[in-house]
Amino acid sequence: KISAGTFGAVVKDKDTGQPLILSNNHVLANISDGTDERSKIGDPILQPGRYDGGTDKDVIAHLERFVPLYKHIGLPSCQIASWFAACCNMVLGFLKPQYQLSILRKTEKANAVDAALAKPLNPDFIANEVFELGPVKGVKPAEPGMLIKKSGRTTGITQSKIKVMDATLKISLGGSEIGVFEDQVVAGPMSEPGDSGSLILSEDNYAVGLLFAGSNKATVINRIETVLDRLNITF
Repeated sequence: KISAGTFGAVVKDKDTGQPLILSNNHVLANISDGTDERSKIGDPILQPGRYDGGTDKDVIAHLERFVPLYKHIGLPSCQIASWFAACCNMVLGFLKPQYQLSILRKTEKANAVDAALAKPLNPDFIANEVFELGPVKGVKPAEPGMLIKKSGRTTGITQSKIKVMDATLKISLGGSEIGVFEDQVVAGPMSEPGDSGSLILSEDNYAVGLLFAGSNKATVINRIETVLDRLNITF
């Protein structure tokens, strides 16, 4: 359902040692909160993705698990809210046909990561290194002013510097849906659509974070320590 994104790195399940592919929830799991049926464990993962010409013959992995993504403002799951909106739109159809009413749901839950894992069909299909950057040497905490780099599907290898730590932001999740993200790292611009899921590395190839959002002004990054903890994985 998601047309393009980046496989960030090969990681290992802490309990089994199984090699897995790390990326974003919104790349591998369709922005799912785990209850909305947007995705399910075992969903096929394509390489290349649909946008790049991938078909059902290009399945490289299946969705293994993900951290739920909570929407601060999103579409309601309540039948009463949906019924109310439908009734109002019937009336609007007669009075103001150019308008449409939408009922949106608010939640107080915040997110720390946008992260998910895929299990490759065959371990030989994946390489334990970041494309054109090499193996991941370990983990380093993000620091203000740190020079970072990534290898992404759209813009390839780019660099920037970390500008802000411990940020809380509202991020568009598509359409009218918005998610609140806490304890985020913000760097300068270094990505475009399709780069989501890229692993953020230090100059000397230590993992620093997971890229999940960006614009022409900034890049938003999950702390890698939190990603590893929430998914129970290691490099």
